[in-house]
Amino acid sequence: MSHTVTFPDGEGGTKTVLVTILNDAVPETSGERRPDLSAATGGATLGTRTAATLTITDDDPGYRLGVNVRELVGSGLVLQLNGGTDLAIPASGSYVFTTLLAAGSVIVVTVKTQPSAPAQICPAPTGAPPMPARDLLDVAIICGPALPTGTAGSLDSTFRSGGKVTTDFSGAP
Repeated sequence: MSHTVTFPDGEGGTKTVLVTILNDAVPETSGERRPDLSAATGGATLGTRTAATLTITDDDPGYRLGVNVRELVGSGLVLQLNGGTDLAIPASGSYVFTTLLAAGSVIVVTVKTQPSAPAQICPAPTGAPPMPARDLLDVAIICGPALPTGTAGSLDSTFRSGGKVTTDFSGAP
């Protein structure tokens, strides 16, 4: 950004430069910028202070992340966003996390608590994609039955998302 400040002949003192900040939904990086004052012309001279501090605070709202949970019959399912925001899911349907995400930020949805009564496995989505510059409200989570208690095998909680089925044959004849 470049801006020209003009002082009429004989005028001294200070001048104010207005910087337009767009009120859009694209997050900017908060922080300080150090504009330099230079290139005085027409006989003008710069004083001893040739730099200033400009503080920009990102006030853009961020974007919503939502999930679409299907085939949930158990109770107690709790999802977690980026290790911090919990979202209790009482039934199949669409739900939105309360935390807003900046475009480009990492999305990690995990299952904090699997449903019970009846027990189910609701695998979290795989990968950690960046948040797009828009609301993302259709992350699919499809629940399925857990293995019955007392079976020889076990199903890890990420079965549909890269997990594995393990079986203990140590007691088998």
